Amino acid sequence: MKHYIIPVFIPHYGCTHDCVFCNQQKITGRGVPVTAHEVQGIIEEHLARITEKRHIEVAFYGGSFTALAHDVQCDLLAPAYEALQRGEIHAIRLSTRPDSITKEKVE
Repeated sequence: MKHYIIPVFIPHYGCTHDCVFCNQQKITGRGVPVTAHEVQGIIEEHLARITEKRHIEVAFYGGSFTALAHDVQCDLLAPAYEALQRGEIHAIRLSTRPDSITKEKVE
């Protein structure tokens, strides 16, 4: 089965570094953080376009997701988690820096 990625861009959101090779605002064209309401809209928009059976993932790109405050992570993940619970998507992935993840955050 083919994959289908629903991309959600959180450029530089949560990242405490300013690496010379990483200009997320320029890459994504987005200068402000995404909201949970926008995440919901992005998911709905993509789901409406899929016409064949696919393995569907919501992917949070850019930034460092696990460096966000816990409540912000929960807010942004909620629409994807609800779609997962309804069986509309099959997985959730996120970008993060290795130094921004701990066992406690994974749990």
